[in-house]
Amino acid sequence: MVEDKGYQVTAFDIYPAQYTDYIADGHELPFADEQFDLVASVAVIGQLRDPFQAATEMARVLKTGGVLVGSSPFLEQQQIQAYFHLSHHGVHEILSRAGFEEIEIYPGWNFREQ
Repeated sequence: MVEDKGYQVTAFDIYPAQYTDYIADGHELPFADEQFDLVASVAVIGQLRDPFQAATEMARVLKTGGVLVGSSPFLEQQQIQAYFHLSHHGVHEILSRAGFEEIEIYPGWNFREQ
């Protein structure tokens, strides 16, 4: 995964798990501004009550020139925890409002396919 590309991984979730470094809510990340070169968000954005705030937080913790990669389920079976099922237009709107400028969206099961 990303460790193979030379990145040091800092993982957070709202629940403790084997690879979780921080317990945190995606709406208020416990990290300094411009701390990370890469932020990965795998099938999370649609499960948050305010994806606009979460995207703003992701933009805040990214270093200048940093990259956000991720995925968002669409047309999946209804998930109890999901607030939104986002189309590519919805994802683009969320990211552009958060200040992301170079947005590339691809269809597929996850971002590792690209």
